Amino acid sequence: MKCRCKKSEKIKRYNSIVEELRDNFKPRKKEGLKLAQSYKRLNNLKYYDRVKECGSLLDYNSSDKLVNANFCKNRLCPMCNWRRSMKLGFNISKVVEYLQKDYRFIFITLTIPSVTGDKLKETIIKMQKAFTNLFSKNHVNFKKSIKGYFKALEVTFNNKTTGYHPHFHVIAAVNPDYFKKSNKYYISRDYLLKAWQKEMGDNSIKMVRIEICRDKKTGSGTKNIRSAVVETAKYTVKSKDYIFKSYKLTDEVVSTLTDALAHRRLTSCAGVFRKAIKLLELDDAEDGDLLHVDDESTDDAPDETIYRYIWRNDNYILAYIFNPDGTATDVISGEVVP
Repeated sequence: MKCRCKKSEKIKRYNSIVEELRDNFKPRKKEGLKLAQSYKRLNNLKYYDRVKECGSLLDYNSSDKLVNANFCKNRLCPMCNWRRSMKLGFNISKVVEYLQKDYRFIFITLTIPSVTGDKLKETIIKMQKAFTNLFSKNHVNFKKSIKGYFKALEVTFNNKTTGYHPHFHVIAAVNPDYFKKSNKYYISRDYLLKAWQKEMGDNSIKMVRIEICRDKKTGSGTKNIRSAVVETAKYTVKSKDYIFKSYKLTDEVVSTLTDALAHRRLTSCAGVFRKAIKLLELDDAEDGDLLHVDDESTDDAPDETIYRYIWRNDNYILAYIFNPDGTATDVISGEVVP
């Protein structure tokens, strides 16, 4: 009975890791290699080397937790964007959970008409400035009503029109009395649209959105808090927006996005959101550690067995087992290395 139990535990552990590698890591690794090849064709060998090696080594402990990995942190890397998105979602959820006893939340989307690639970089700069200006004296409703926010930039690409569409997703905290009829600083959709048009200097802007974030467990609404959190934590850019069958189009879009997003913060927070992040000691999702993305993430203990998977021949294989006694088993050759 004891032997069967141990065997069952080993099979369960193996299947759990294999499923994660198959369903989560492998597809993104393959997309990452396509991105790496684009950087190679663009003669950006620095990014090529980093993206090519990203996620090629993954260490798991005996509890099936990822404890070591070589992530590249490239802005377009599918694997790093996935990890970053999970971490953002976790961080924002923690902040909202902490703040919800004192605040309500609204979800805002700010868009502009699509632009050509040569205008993308300057448009993003203009959008960042316009968003900051929403909280100036010219728009008192924002300054009076919004007590803090988390903002994320998303950029999509339409390969039919070859237009780039940068837009902001925002979760904003407001006081509970914000929704009372007596509140003269309420931000209506029309107020939001006119303010955004003014700061962008573009009256052709027609698409903005502002909604109440309500938890479905406590009240009805068009958008619950969890959905809003997921929306703001989306990938900045998805691989389907820059990986195409055409190498020429792929390289053109990769080059444009790389230049437009380089050395730029794609998320920001202010007010009670910033204070909560500091108080909760949450790691920065953009520049921080992409290994630990939630409460379940953990570091390996010194006496744990570590299972190392490497990328080889378009798949992840178990290559080494690092034993608690300091030895390592080369799974491929079967040799035990002191």
